[in-house]
Amino acid sequence: LKLPIIIGRDKEANFITNWRFNTVSRKHAEIFEEKEVIKIKDLKSKIGTIIIRGNESIVVKTKGIELQNKDVILLSDGVRLTILFEKQGILSRIKSWFT
Repeated sequence: LKLPIIIGRDKEANFITNWRFNTVSRKHAEIFEEKEVIKIKDLKSKIGTIIIRGNESIVVKTKGIELQNKDVILLSDGVRLTILFEKQGILSRIKSWFT
């Protein structure tokens, strides 16, 4: 996937979530590369962005944190994205599901 990726409800976002989830901001989060590391940062969204990594929940700040394979990005109660890497440093796809 080509970076950066803006996630949100805005029609100009690269990864558009379902419009029914109005708790997701128009421009909610951004996945980007910095010094060959893929990171995510919150774009001052309404309710924030959380990474679920195993049993740990990590609050994403506006500076960004490194993403790891199979991290789950929680944007709201009903919107989760799973990050999948082809190999270290190469983002292959984002799997989403809505509940």
